[in-house]
Amino acid sequence: MALSTHSGGAADKAGFIHESLWGVRCMVDVLNGEAASIRIETPGDDGAEFYLQRGSVREHWQAKRQVTGQAT
Repeated sequence: MALSTHSGGAADKAGFIHESLWGVRCMVDVLNGEAASIRIETPGDDGAEFYLQRGSVREHWQAKRQVTGQAT
């Protein structure tokens, strides 16, 4: 069974690590000139974790997964 189907504990830790590493990878894209900017989610907003600007394209990234039928 995948960690993402469990609430809290190990699933929370794995999700946090994945989200952090993905954010760092995108920041490296900015530093390397492969993306123009990164904007982290405003505290209190319930949208994308961050967006990445690549030329005229804005990529919205959300690292969390919602399982259908799971209480929120």
